[in-house]
Amino acid sequence: MSRSEQHRRWVAITTLVGLISLSLHCTAAPSEPVETRGFWVVPAGEGELRFTPWASEDTAQQAIQQLRRVGGGTLRFLPGVYEIEKGLEINDTSNIHLEGGPEVTFQFPPAPVAYASLTAEVQPGDDVLQIDHPERLQEGRRYQVYARDYKGDRTLEFRVTGFVESGVKISPKVHFMGHVKSIDAGSWIIPQVNFLYVNRSDSISVTGIRFDGGNRGQVHGHTTYCGILAVGHYKPGERPTSHDLKVEQCTFLGLKGRGIAAYGIKDVQVRRSSFFQIDSQAIEIDHFSSGTVVHNAVRSAGVGVALNDAFESTVAFNTLTDCATGVAFVKHFPQEWVNTGNLVEHNVFIRPHGTGGISFQKGIAGNTLRGNQFLDCPPKKQIVGGEGNDLDR
Repeated sequence: MSRSEQHRRWVAITTLVGLISLSLHCTAAPSEPVETRGFWVVPAGEGELRFTPWASEDTAQQAIQQLRRVGGGTLRFLPGVYEIEKGLEINDTSNIHLEGGPEVTFQFPPAPVAYASLTAEVQPGDDVLQIDHPERLQEGRRYQVYARDYKGDRTLEFRVTGFVESGVKISPKVHFMGHVKSIDAGSWIIPQVNFLYVNRSDSISVTGIRFDGGNRGQVHGHTTYCGILAVGHYKPGERPTSHDLKVEQCTFLGLKGRGIAAYGIKDVQVRRSSFFQIDSQAIEIDHFSSGTVVHNAVRSAGVGVALNDAFESTVAFNTLTDCATGVAFVKHFPQEWVNTGNLVEHNVFIRPHGTGGISFQKGIAGNTLRGNQFLDCPPKKQIVGGEGNDLDR
């Protein structure tokens, strides 16, 4: 069957399902809800279209794995609210596409009533953690450790591989991140959950999905409670080999982490999407990535758009309202080809209430600003820093 014939068949089947659903809604008693959630699985090759009813996020994860085995394809979601507890993952593959529509929402469930905590200090090299409530963790899931007062960044990330008396086995072994001096008893263990985690994959797209975090979480998340967290094939200091992540016409709402964060990916595209109440960065083109961020609306975020060791990226025609910082240039790595060649033009910055409209970390040069507008923003806060860049606003 040709792709055009498959498309015509999909349109016909979708129309029929819609008519049947409407008929059921019209004839069923009010006390008899009709379940219509699910998605169409559309293989990229010559495989058959099929409809899969939604049972849990495991249903969608299994479909992603099936598409991975046949060279990719698309999941097209029917309207509905889809609860995401563990997070969907796209790993080591290419050509996977998630499509929604105006009434397709991914939603976090309520947070657990209580978390587990460490009962002993953690040392580098440990592969077992002593905790007070092992039953609150699940084998195979990822977790992060935070200080007892929830302040600061995570101090450890791990996956549970098994259980021992009064503790859990973990992978990888404990390795202190650069900012970590100690991991103390009493620290909280928080599930690492993002709506979508893309790992070492190319040609991935997400269209027309609403990601509703419900302001879940006690922590100011960096790699948890995010909308889309994408990590490519890359090594610090080297140009990325992963490419092509597209996010279009999506909405990100009430996230304690970041809306979209991309590490080590060339050609990240974020277009015509909306971001509301994002604690951290709404959009971050992160270490050794390049991208295009255009025609988006951001309201109430820690940072509207972060260019963090990004290169040759464009941020244009966005409206950034009530953000602490509108666009932030941030530097961690010394390579000369990052933090340069970026263009920020024709954006509107409204009431930035923190650092300013556009901010530059010291030592970043070779970027261009032009045609940006600042409303309700004092002149001294419109552009902060930026020596060595073309600052034609």
